Amino acid sequence: MKFSAYLFLLLVVCFGKIIAQDQGSYLISFPIKNDITKNKIESLNLPVIYLNEDQLVTLITSEKLNELEALGIKYSNLDQCTSTDKFYIISSKKDYDVASKMVSEQIVYKESNSVIVKNTSFKPAEASLKGLKVVELNGRINYKNEKRIWNYNRLQLNDSLITQITSSVNQDSVRFFIQSLQNFQTRFLLANTRDAIAEWLKNQFVYMGFADVVIDSFQYQGTWQKNVVATLPGIYEPQVYNVVGGHHDSYSSGDPMIFAPGADDNASGTAAVLEIARVIKANNYQPESTIKFITFAAEEYGLWGSVDYAQKALNSGMNIKIMINHDMISHTYYPVNQSQVDINRYSGFEYLRDLAFYCIEKYSVLEPRNGGQNSAGSDSYSFWERGFPSVYFEETNFSPYYHSPADTIGNYSMGYCAEVIKSSCATLLLNIVMPTMVQNYKLVDAGTGSSLLLNWSPNTSPDFYSYKIHVGDQSGVYDTVLTTTDTIFTVGGLTEGNLYYVGVSVLDQDGFESLIVERSAVPFEFPFAPEGFTAMPQWYQVKLSWINNKEYDLLGYNIYRSVTEGQLGDKLNQNILQDTVFVDNTANNGIYYYYTAKALDSLLNESLNNISLRSRVVSLDQGILIVDETADG
Repeated sequence: MKFSAYLFLLLVVCFGKIIAQDQGSYLISFPIKNDITKNKIESLNLPVIYLNEDQLVTLITSEKLNELEALGIKYSNLDQCTSTDKFYIISSKKDYDVASKMVSEQIVYKESNSVIVKNTSFKPAEASLKGLKVVELNGRINYKNEKRIWNYNRLQLNDSLITQITSSVNQDSVRFFIQSLQNFQTRFLLANTRDAIAEWLKNQFVYMGFADVVIDSFQYQGTWQKNVVATLPGIYEPQVYNVVGGHHDSYSSGDPMIFAPGADDNASGTAAVLEIARVIKANNYQPESTIKFITFAAEEYGLWGSVDYAQKALNSGMNIKIMINHDMISHTYYPVNQSQVDINRYSGFEYLRDLAFYCIEKYSVLEPRNGGQNSAGSDSYSFWERGFPSVYFEETNFSPYYHSPADTIGNYSMGYCAEVIKSSCATLLLNIVMPTMVQNYKLVDAGTGSSLLLNWSPNTSPDFYSYKIHVGDQSGVYDTVLTTTDTIFTVGGLTEGNLYYVGVSVLDQDGFESLIVERSAVPFEFPFAPEGFTAMPQWYQVKLSWINNKEYDLLGYNIYRSVTEGQLGDKLNQNILQDTVFVDNTANNGIYYYYTAKALDSLLNESLNNISLRSRVVSLDQGILIVDETADG
């Protein structure tokens, strides 16, 4: 009988391991191609580890994985992990295969110029020497199927004011800023020049007339690193912020502690922040919302300056309307009027790419070009990763002197840099003029079969006038426009089963219109049948479970049991169920039952096309057979 005891213990141990494994997390990827699927994904509240135009990479628990499978969404399992595992995105500004640079790294996902690795051994110095950025992925925001659309037809602006301010951008001023920063010899984050650099930057803002300039310090590897922040308060919406940024630290091959001139990377981006601040102050411009001019420290070793500021902004609930990033904007191989500038876009905020394109074409001699998507190679990524609208200006002709002692001002075009700055400045000004878009917008099925219900947070701007509701059967194409001053609205007269796109925008008293925030939904009269329905046999009972429905007018659930397949049978619950778990402890031993779960709405409509499952209780009243095959039995 010893064998039986050992076998029992082995089964217990194996079962324990299976349970422990089941409680792990999984890194998965899956396509996000149509809006119905995207809405289902959003309902699961999945963190965004990485996102591109058609793929989402997320970290998911076993329980959520079961829900994903129940929704019929196919996925690829990239890796199984524990709570101590970390994932990093390693990317390059240069156009080469990053995966080829990985020797001992565990790559779990890759694209042309970036990879996701697990528990990297890459050191910051080694990564910088190879022209790579290593950024930890934390999944700080959940996936949302929400679009922001710029309505070109409603574009109104004070063109003379924007022209006046952007025309004040001066390439001699730009040259002064870049040369002055290069004159520090090195701006490497570990060099002893970093305090002097921060003080110099602060003084430039003070000379321009800024009253609110601070050095915002944070620690990195036992050193104090210093962001420099100048603030110009908004006159109507001081609690809404526009961030103009670029990093001021530099890196170079050789010995960066001694010489890392960084004229293009990134004195040019720092100069953009300073020059936009200068021309705005010189023209006595009073913005409607607050502008934060920020030069970031410690970008070269992992975006640490922007990570620190963006995380503080997230923790404090800052309402950031735009983050404009400048990184390497002074190199071109062509005459300025034949040159291009790249606009790197970020998912969910593609409208900022469109806005930048418009401003480049209207206020500069440059030609805009699509850059990368969701670039992790510069400070805008830190803001986008935390849900803030971001856009990133970058030279099209990548500097051949990148991260080298030859990254000096004589190799670059001050005229080209000034034109990029004009474009960026116009993008900032035009974004400020537009009213702040609606926040916390929700769109749900009203449960009537012909209507959808909308709600959002109130716009608190003093010059608020009204909201516009845009309705259509294609994204960005609307055949119905309605107006309201309420923050709750019902769109009626719709066709049951059709997918509708419904956007909300803000109008101010001057007639300016905000971005349209768009969501999609399908009107139905009856609630959906519960998905992920399971009927698990247990000791003398059957445990039923399902995924919670998302309908706005959901009242709860009813459970039915029958002994005959195809028949609904009797309702087991006396009161409407609010939970997604029900235990049937009235089932008799030895009988198979057919269980059905039905969703119920506020009009007492029950779901149709429900799945019925066959199950029975587990019992030992029929006896148990034990066979002892040991030799000494």
